[in-house]
Amino acid sequence: MVTHPLTHHISPEIHGSVTVASQGQIVIPAKLRKQLGIKPGDSLIVFTKHNSIIGLIREQDAGSMITLFESHLKQAQASVKQLKKITKKKS
Repeated sequence: MVTHPLTHHISPEIHGSVTVASQGQIVIPAKLRKQLGIKPGDSLIVFTKHNSIIGLIREQDAGSMITLFESHLKQAQASVKQLKKITKKKS
């Protein structure tokens, strides 16, 4: 199995709450910005899941996320291929 830098925190962590300002801005807590190395001027990509989860990733880390997704996709495709072989044998 391939280990990846983005997999060391599999489960979500709570870092406090933020308030959405009247113009839609939010402030990422200072401790978290420091921990993640987010600096003024950094570009963040915003993504959603299930129409209720909002995530942010630094643009410079997006390549690592893509690599991780590709790895999971390849593993899933291999599993599907194996399942198809098994079910064909039993048909």
